[in-house]
Amino acid sequence: MVTSAAMGYPQFPHRPRQGFQFAMLNTPLTVAADFYEEHVRRDLQDGRLTPIAYWMILRTLLISAHQTYASICILVADRRPRPLLLQAAVLCRSLFEALANCICLIQAPKSHSRIFERDGFKNLAVRYHELQAAHGTDPQWREYLEAYRNGLPIYARHIHLARSRVNHPDRIREHWPTPGAMVYGDGRHGHPRSFVRGSKRRVLEEIHSSWYGQMSEQAHQRMAAVSVAFIVDQREEPEHPGSNVVSTAMLFFACMLAEVEAAGRYAPHARLLELWTYLREMDEEAEKLYGLRYEGLLQR
Repeated sequence: MVTSAAMGYPQFPHRPRQGFQFAMLNTPLTVAADFYEEHVRRDLQDGRLTPIAYWMILRTLLISAHQTYASICILVADRRPRPLLLQAAVLCRSLFEALANCICLIQAPKSHSRIFERDGFKNLAVRYHELQAAHGTDPQWREYLEAYRNGLPIYARHIHLARSRVNHPDRIREHWPTPGAMVYGDGRHGHPRSFVRGSKRRVLEEIHSSWYGQMSEQAHQRMAAVSVAFIVDQREEPEHPGSNVVSTAMLFFACMLAEVEAAGRYAPHARLLELWTYLREMDEEAEKLYGLRYEGLLQR
């Protein structure tokens, strides 16, 4: 059989894991996630959590992160004939992006929520004008484009954006940063300084430098992606390597839960503390992130 080594492909990297037991970690993670999804919803309705727009975004990011984590677990489940490692790793990058967005929003709730919302509107409006230019005379597109066009002013009003920006989205200057720009600044879009400070910056910089490059290579289907796909296809791995991806996803999600807990001034959740204890015993990177920021958040 032709192996990845014979083809010159790098081996799929395994960061050391000590005694990974999925159920032991998944139970406290799921309990804590369900708790905060529900309590943030209730506290938003009761008016305890403000600003409202900021907390609506945070709660939706939390739900998205939970769904992404669940998808990663499905892709590498033991019952699969072969684990879909590459696709799970791509979603792991998406989970980190959710965490980075959460941290950036927490840094400056009002101003950063405004950037997040307006950048989202700009992207939608630009896409509408592209579709209108390409398909505006096609009867089959008429209903879709009409619904799209009617929705834009509603969205603009919701985020307190001038109606004129519907027709001129290029005049919207707000641009939401990538994780790298959050850490190092974004001079190209008029924000040369970091979007985050202190321990927020340190933890994002650590994750970005340790993981983001490889995860991006996999997402962009470069050699790192080719290597993983080839290894899975050839069934070279003697042991199921899915625990590596799942434990990384657990760590990112645990970080996000700690961020939401502290931002909402909730009392430390016992199951979240339990989860971090397991993660720190299993993974030195979890211990490092804990020391950089999460010890301070969880031991309030």
